[in-house]
Amino acid sequence: MAVMRTRKKTWKTVLVLAAIGVAASFFMKDRNGTSGLMFATDLLFTVAMAFFCWGLCCLVGNMGVFNGLTYGTKCLIRLIRGKRESSEQMKDGYLAYIASRPRHADAPRMLCLGAVFVVLSVLLSFAAA
Repeated sequence: MAVMRTRKKTWKTVLVLAAIGVAASFFMKDRNGTSGLMFATDLLFTVAMAFFCWGLCCLVGNMGVFNGLTYGTKCLIRLIRGKRESSEQMKDGYLAYIASRPRHADAPRMLCLGAVFVVLSVLLSFAAA
């Protein structure tokens, strides 16, 4: 059952990212006036960049780059509110916080989809030239 939810979520993410890429491409088309095969290559490249950006954000989240900063800010807010904790409680709280962080299993998949769209864009640009 959990696999079905994950796949459903992945497809929703793919559709949303593709829609964002298409919308950005049409916005740039109106500003630059491209048409034909050049617009198609721009469209594929813009969709690829949407997938790359999302995949990189998920990858950075999985690596836990900002966990210390986020937990430190939460501790600072608690300190300002007057709630004091011992260092042992803070360490245990940090470890629990890290363990509770969700992992994005679809990060490699999104990066691969972005790479596929870049390759398609390059191939189409060779055909347009």
